[in-house]
Amino acid sequence: MQELAGKLEHDEAELMFRRAQVGRVRRMLEESSFHMVFQPIVGLHDGRIAGVEGLLRVVAEPRVIPTSGWRNRQPAGLQVDLEMAAVRLALDQCKNLPFGAYLSVNLSPECLVHPDVRRSWRGK
Repeated sequence: MQELAGKLEHDEAELMFRRAQVGRVRRMLEESSFHMVFQPIVGLHDGRIAGVEGLLRVVAEPRVIPTSGWRNRQPAGLQVDLEMAAVRLALDQCKNLPFGAYLSVNLSPECLVHPDVRRSWRGK
């Protein structure tokens, strides 16, 4: 009985954590509480910028730098929304890239096959 009570308490705490997490991510998306930075990708043969990797940076508190571990903790359903916001932001800003440079953005498999992401690529 005590083991079951402990499990229920743990599950309730996990649910409360997830609800708070969903709320934070939704607010972040609604308020566009992030910006894009670009990591140069340099050609070793000539030292020129061959492309850039778009990296999403969150400006909300607590400050979070997205990583693969961070992605795995995002609420179900909101990860694709967050990644799509990053794609849109990167595509909007890529017009400032050096001539001939390419844009790279890391996406999860779920986001990569999402129809809205594919439409974004066709539109740019």
